[in-house]
Amino acid sequence: MTEQITHWRDLFPPSFESMKGFFLEGEQLRCLQSIMQGLYGDGRIVTSDARRDLANRLHQLIGVIQAQTIEIDV
Repeated sequence: MTEQITHWRDLFPPSFESMKGFFLEGEQLRCLQSIMQGLYGDGRIVTSDARRDLANRLHQLIGVIQAQTIEIDV
């Protein structure tokens, strides 16, 4: 197990193709953090209405982020 973990680079040959990334603005990151806080962080019981609202916010945010694709040439 240790040999596989410490030598993981040998298992995955490097790729010289361009990579796809996504750009997040500060407000979008804060929105994502707020959604995650609502799901996991504040210890309150999340009602079905609150879950639906969080899911809607996340769906909208993902749509915006997907439109902010950047290509990284390696």
